Amino acid sequence: MKTRAAGVFLTALTLAASGCATTRGEPELAGLIKERAGQPAASGGPGDEQARLDVLVQLKEGLTEDSAVRIALLNNRMILFSLEEVGVARAELAQARILTNPEFAGGSGFYAGRSGTYPHFTLTQDVLDLALYPLRRRAGTERFEAARLSVGHSILETVAHVRETFYSFLAAELGQTAARDELSAAEAMGEFARRQSAAGNINELNLAKLEAAQNEAEIEWEGRMADASVARAELAEALGLESDADALKPAQGFNEPAGAEAPSADLEALALSRRLDLASARRKVVALEKSVSLSRWQSVPQIRLGIERETEADARRTGPELEMQIPLFDRGQARRAGARAQ
Repeated sequence: MKTRAAGVFLTALTLAASGCATTRGEPELAGLIKERAGQPAASGGPGDEQARLDVLVQLKEGLTEDSAVRIALLNNRMILFSLEEVGVARAELAQARILTNPEFAGGSGFYAGRSGTYPHFTLTQDVLDLALYPLRRRAGTERFEAARLSVGHSILETVAHVRETFYSFLAAELGQTAARDELSAAEAMGEFARRQSAAGNINELNLAKLEAAQNEAEIEWEGRMADASVARAELAEALGLESDADALKPAQGFNEPAGAEAPSADLEALALSRRLDLASARRKVVALEKSVSLSRWQSVPQIRLGIERETEADARRTGPELEMQIPLFDRGQARRAGARAQ
């Protein structure tokens, strides 16, 4: 034998439990998110607790665009899931950087007519694995970078959706407020018209017109209320606070979104240079090219080199050991075909 070498209280509980997926250990990703989103993602550090307390205060005072993004970065399930994917990709990279273990084997035998036992030992290492290690490591690095960029793109897409949903929510709230003011004015006019009609100062036609306007204002207000309820639920879902939708409210006052609109002629070049999904796709192509290169070696049989030592009655024998698989059945055809298909 041989070997080989929400309500706010519920919101507090939800936010407190959301710190398991973080950007700790990924400073480049964290910096990228902060640069593009304007707010930091959960880092897993002591600052997260203060951030969550600040969020609770902001929920009481009313939501702004920035506070909505902060809540999403701390609490949105898709963002937290995306951050977990980075951890998985890093684990795969760490595995790609590890050499296969050497194999050790040993045994003991005896000769007929002789006393005692005679041990032998073998230590071997996969030579092909050593030779392909640099290429495998580079392929793993490219896959990790592609995964990290893809996660960054997913997070920024979610942030963009949160911003869009926030402004839809704000517009619905402002529309509801305006409809309520119009209804109050229509009700006042209707009441005034009824008094004037009772006094004989206006005819029935003018009274009917004012009452019809009041009815239209009531219908409009009810529709605006429904729109605001839907927008509030959509924002709560985007923030990961579905159980606290009724507690959401906009902050007092309204500021126009900051930033100037880029010239349309520059948008394509800007997208090509800054879109993370395109950068991730480029990294994936490089990783696949290296994977195809690795797959070409699948037909080469496994070769193990090492040293063997055997002890006999009156001598010790030490020498090289060579082991090689015979590719009779598995020649790596399926792995090569799979790499090319990707």
